[in-house]
Amino acid sequence: MMQRKRCWPSVPHSLLARPTWLCLLCMLALLNACDSRPGPATTPAASAVTLTWAVTLPAGTPPDEEIFLSGNWNQWQAADPALRLVRQQGRATLTLTVEKGQTLEYTFTRGSWAKREADETGQPVPNHVLLVETARAIDLQLAGWSDLRQEAGITTPTPDPSLVNPYDPRAQRVQLLSRALGIRKTFFIYVPPGRRCASR
Repeated sequence: MMQRKRCWPSVPHSLLARPTWLCLLCMLALLNACDSRPGPATTPAASAVTLTWAVTLPAGTPPDEEIFLSGNWNQWQAADPALRLVRQQGRATLTLTVEKGQTLEYTFTRGSWAKREADETGQPVPNHVLLVETARAIDLQLAGWSDLRQEAGITTPTPDPSLVNPYDPRAQRVQLLSRALGIRKTFFIYVPPGRRCASR
């Protein structure tokens, strides 16, 4: 390990005859020259890019409801005011400045997870994934919402199986989970009078 060499200033004899304050100034200057060290290195600020979303909303989207972007960078909040899109007729836009290099995963909601982006039949769709590299405009068209179903251009509310029994008032609603498909299916089973389905 290399040892640092001490640098002791040498004062010329001619300076000793001069006033004391001049000698002190010379000594301080020599000490600073021997003990000069480079300052701390500065790291450049992380670069940021601007993203602009332009979204075409599904037909039948309620005109009085707000549209939100929800993603992995805001803890999947369904109604984050900072990620509220600006609506104009059948379109909605949002501009954000984000850090370059990160991967965004996101979807759209109408302020609630019960009203999230879906396909034409109201079934959930995979989240959008975007690697942030450069500033860009993102043009999307949403197919539908989870609480609305698009049929022949007419938007109708998706029935809630827990409230609607399309068969017989004496039938009981049973919901089964398919582990293979990872989805729940609802069945209505007729039970004779005086009996009921066992739940577990």
